[in-house]
Parts: sequence; structure tokens; C-alpha cells
Amino acid sequence: MREISLINRRLKEARGSMGMTQEEVAQALGIRRPAVAEIEGGKRKVSSIELVAFADLFGLDISFFVAEELPERLPVNMLARKESALLGSVDKIAIAKFKKLQENYKMLKDVAKRG
Repeated sequence: MREISLINRRLKEARGSMGMTQEEVAQALGIRRPAVAEIEGGKRKVSSIELVAFADLFGLDISFFVAEELPERLPVNMLARKESALLGSVDKIAIAKFKKLQENYKMLKDVAKRG
């Protein structure tokens, strides 16, 4: 049995926190469901391009998937597990994209202040 890496575990955890099925993730990313299952199960490595797509979908920073320790403040996505069960997949994807847009806006504001 292959060892499941930190990235694979965190991808599965992020999907679960969004209340999304593997099929919903596959459709959102334009890949096949078995590919999502293989990535989560450690049977296949995730490419850097795929990791960016997963991060964007879940509204998370890539560091969430690769950092050994989780940040003190978990992303809102990770805290909204119960509420996400009431939403459809289109809503979940839209919320994740909005959260990522919001994070990018905050970063740009910080850069503008420094510049």
C-alpha cells in the first residue's frame, strides 16, 4: 500500500470541508472522477497545475496543502462544513471562487499600501 502524502490528505480534507463529492470536484476541474480518487488515495501524484486548480476551487492558498502545520486560523471553508451540506455544487464552487477573489483583493490592497 502506498503512503498517502500530506498533499493527498489535505486535498481530501478540503473537498470534505466543502461538502463536495469527487464527481463534483472532477466536473469543476474538467478531469475524470477516478483521477480525483487516485490523487486523494495517493495512487497518483497531483501536478502543480492541478494543485493550483484545486486550491482555486476550494478558495485556499496552496500553502494549506503543503505546509506541515496548519495555520492558527483555519480558512472559512474549513469551518463551514455543516452549512455546506445545504448548498448545491454550483453554489459551493461560486463561494470558493469568491473567497479566493476576496483573498487576492486583500493581497493587492496590501501591495498597493506598500508601493
